[in-house]
Amino acid sequence: MTLRLLGNLNEEFSCANSRLFRAILYSNAGVSKYLRENYILHWKSVRPAPRITIDFGDGRKIERTVTGNSIHYIIDGDGQIIDALAGLYGPSVFLNYLKQSAGVVHATAKMTPAEKQRSLLAFRKTNFDAIKKNREAAVASANVTFTEPKNTTAALPVMERAMSKAIVVDEVSLLRVYDAFSRFEPQINLDSWNKLAKVYSPAAGIDAASNAFIRRQNRNTGLTETEFAGMFAKLDNFLALDTTRNDFLFHTTLYEWLNARRTMPLERFNSQVYDVLFKTPENDKWLGLYSTDVYTALDGNGMIK
Repeated sequence: MTLRLLGNLNEEFSCANSRLFRAILYSNAGVSKYLRENYILHWKSVRPAPRITIDFGDGRKIERTVTGNSIHYIIDGDGQIIDALAGLYGPSVFLNYLKQSAGVVHATAKMTPAEKQRSLLAFRKTNFDAIKKNREAAVASANVTFTEPKNTTAALPVMERAMSKAIVVDEVSLLRVYDAFSRFEPQINLDSWNKLAKVYSPAAGIDAASNAFIRRQNRNTGLTETEFAGMFAKLDNFLALDTTRNDFLFHTTLYEWLNARRTMPLERFNSQVYDVLFKTPENDKWLGLYSTDVYTALDGNGMIK
């Protein structure tokens, strides 16, 4: 399992998702044990994580990272991507994906390249279908409705795929996947996302080990038990929300890319993820935080090079 992130994982101020991985995933007793026994672990920084300091002028400061996203890749001994998990997941869902991928690697170890490729396509198609089915059930149960956007081209790839099936019924072509749910994203407000998350990911599951980790980090903040309870309740809700959003918007897209490209090298695939999915392309040195058409009334527009 290799992690791509902004900043360095062994430093406190890596990007927010990677910090939450340390606190909620890697410290989780079940996830930690399974990773130690079944995976070789690796991480690599994509670029530094931007930081901001708010100085109150009386000695007090707040320091935070501003933006950034992370993704776990599960790869086999040949460097082929088995699965890709963008962003933060609840521990139980994350562990389930780890187990599925490990099972696939073991099952395909002695297959021919062609057999292995077909098995990987089928594995991703099965997970893709499961996400779509559960997503549709969550949308219906949460009573969230969507309106088809104007000028959408969502039906075109589906129509082309259906036509190709009619001409040549090839098992591999049937394992290609396509999802256009992201077209509805502008319509989904926070209230709707929370409704969907309560159905799709009702129990994020911060375990005792992660609870203790978070308490150690906050031992000098003076938080009361009531305040800790509020923090953990909000964090649990955030985990459910992120798990839901990542599966609904990112995971199906990643399966689509992986099944369409099959053998794209990891680094090239990762560049596409950061460019298209995370909207932080390598050619934007400001990570979307600076725009030439915004006037700040500061010398140099607030930039220090």
